[in-house]
Amino acid sequence: MMKILSSERIIKLKNERIIGDLMEELVISERKKVVIQHTKFGDMDTLDIRTWVDIPKYKGFTRKGVNIPVEKGEELVQKILKVIKEPPVIRTNVDKEE
Repeated sequence: MMKILSSERIIKLKNERIIGDLMEELVISERKKVVIQHTKFGDMDTLDIRTWVDIPKYKGFTRKGVNIPVEKGEELVQKILKVIKEPPVIRTNVDKEE
C-alpha cells in the first residue's frame, strides 16, 4: 500500500518509512545503479543507499544496501574519500603470520 502525500510531496510506505523527493543515482552499468535517498523511519532521519537492478527476471531494489543515520553521512563521505585515496595493499604468503 503506497500513498502520495501531495501537500508535503513525500511518499509514505506501508512500513511507515517516509521518502523525500531528493534521490541521487550513481549508474554502475546499463542494468545496475546505486540509489541514495534521504528517508525517515519512525522518528529517525536516515540515508538509504541501495542497489537497483533492471534485468530480465527482476526490476527494482535489491537487498544489497545500507541504512545509516543522516548525521553520520558526512563522516561516511570522509571515510570513503580516505579509502579511495589510499592505494590497496597487496598481500602475499610472506606477509601472513604463521
